[in-house]
Amino acid sequence: MQPQLKLTTPSVRVWRALALTLSGSALLLTLYAKFQKPRATTAPMAVPEAVAQAPALAELAPLSQVAALRDSGDDAALEALIAIANRAEPKLVSAALEGIAQIGGDRAREFLARRFQGAADADLPELAAALATLGDAQSRALLQRAARASRAMARSAAFDALTTLDTPDVRDFMVQALSSVEPSFAIGYFLNCREPRALPALERLARDGDSAQQRSAIDALFAQGSLAEPVLLRLLREDDELCDALLQGQPATPLARQALRRASIERLRAGALTSGWAYEFLQRDLSNEAREALVRAARDPAARESALSALSARGDLGSLRALSALANDVDQGLAEQAACALLSEPDSRSRPFLLRAKRAKLESAAAAALERINAPGVRPI
Repeated sequence: MQPQLKLTTPSVRVWRALALTLSGSALLLTLYAKFQKPRATTAPMAVPEAVAQAPALAELAPLSQVAALRDSGDDAALEALIAIANRAEPKLVSAALEGIAQIGGDRAREFLARRFQGAADADLPELAAALATLGDAQSRALLQRAARASRAMARSAAFDALTTLDTPDVRDFMVQALSSVEPSFAIGYFLNCREPRALPALERLARDGDSAQQRSAIDALFAQGSLAEPVLLRLLREDDELCDALLQGQPATPLARQALRRASIERLRAGALTSGWAYEFLQRDLSNEAREALVRAARDPAARESALSALSARGDLGSLRALSALANDVDQGLAEQAACALLSEPDSRSRPFLLRAKRAKLESAAAAALERINAPGVRPI
């Protein structure tokens, strides 16, 4: 009797996997043709087990075939993609769902809706996105119902999908959702959508919402542009905490920037602030008004450290000149702190001051700063 050989070498295993993969690819190629032929029953699609084991190059073939079905766009291609979505591996399922959504129609919507209703939490975002890609009125209505569901993950996935759509019914839904028990999901919609009807709810959430809602509502108000300017002006007159929250935002219009600048300067003039977001805003705002307000604040011993730090961090030529002037002030304490601020962040524009300081009491510190200006990696101008 002839001895039997055990084929266990690595090369044999690779060829076996490749053969199975190519066989599976051939089955997938014929699937589209099978759906075009009338038949009494539909044979289940064979999913090649060796796809995950075969070389990476071989894995590209099934995805390209799914793309070909998607681009074909007829009823037979849709049925083939549905079969793949029902039986294939996750990578092919994702591509198949995308293809189903792009082909669209009643059959596609029915399949996606049924799949969404029974899906595990991890699969809901992808299915909701497919329904949003489909984008017809029925799909939007389904997503809006899901956004009101008791299932938390379904609500989250539906809201995320709806934020990609800009239609009158979705806008209406999002405006109403701002006044719901859980408005947080809807606030993000208005970061990319300007809608006057949303302003009252956004103002209320900026004033009375929790910290996360307040931050999101303020960002959404800034995103509304000139529509929100009257709201922002009202909110800036509220308490200091709310004013601080507004100063952390990114104003989108000149009037909004001017309002925040004016509020910051007024708070510094009141003399009650020694640190905080007013200084942070004036540090970022490179206007002459902001710089002058910081110079005035530097003469207040309580606010001096914050004001000088902001002037130094601004880094513009006007602020460096202001620091140089303060470093020569008759107030010895102010002069020393201003000089320290210049020495802490030197660049080539501060060279004249450093040369003067090198001959004065700050000789060693000025010499070190001059050396830093000429050293690699510093910020010469």
